[in-house]
Amino acid sequence: MFVVIEGIDGSGKTTVAKKLAEELSKLGRKVYLTYEPTDTKYGKIVKECVDFGDPFLITLAFALDRALHTHEIRKKISEGYDVICDRYFYSTLAYEGAMLSEKMELEEALNWIEEIHKYIVIKPDYVFLLDVEPHTGLGRIESRKSSSMIKFFEKERFLEKVRDIYLRIAEKYGMKTIDGSKNVDEIIKEIMKEIL
Repeated sequence: MFVVIEGIDGSGKTTVAKKLAEELSKLGRKVYLTYEPTDTKYGKIVKECVDFGDPFLITLAFALDRALHTHEIRKKISEGYDVICDRYFYSTLAYEGAMLSEKMELEEALNWIEEIHKYIVIKPDYVFLLDVEPHTGLGRIESRKSSSMIKFFEKERFLEKVRDIYLRIAEKYGMKTIDGSKNVDEIIKEIMKEIL
C-alpha cells in the first residue's frame, strides 16, 4: 500500500504521517516512512535550487529527486511494505504551480509539471490532503527555526495560492480532503477507517 499525506506547511502532515506509520506498525504491518524532498544528494540540490529561486529550476530539481525516490518507493512496495510518504508529486503541482503561475497561465504550468512527471511518478493507493487556512498553518510553525526554505515558502499570500491549487486538483487526483484543524487522533481515526 502506498499512502501520501499532503497539505500546506503547518497543516500537520509530518505529524500525521509519523502517527499513521506508528498505528500501522502496531497492527503488525511492515511500514516505510519517507518524505520529499529526500535526504539524498538530489534532495540537497532541491534545497539549493530553492535558494536560487527560479521556479523552472526548482520544478526540475524536484522531478530529479522524485525519480530516484520513486525507485525506492517501488522497491519497498515490492518487498511488502506499506509506504507512507510526507509530500509527493502533488506538492510540486501546488507549490511550483503557484510559483510558475507568475510566469504563465496556471493551467499551462500544471500541464507542464504533469508532462515532466508522466513517466516518473506512480499512483498512490490513497492521497490525504490536510486542509487548513494559511494563517492557521503559519501560526503553528511560528516557533520553527528560520531557514531560506521557510522564508521562501511560508508566506501567507503564497500559501493561499498553494492551498487554492491543492483544492482545485483534489478531485482530479482522487485526494480525500480532511479538515487539518482537527486534532491528530481524529485525523488518524479518519484515515485508518478509509484505508482499512
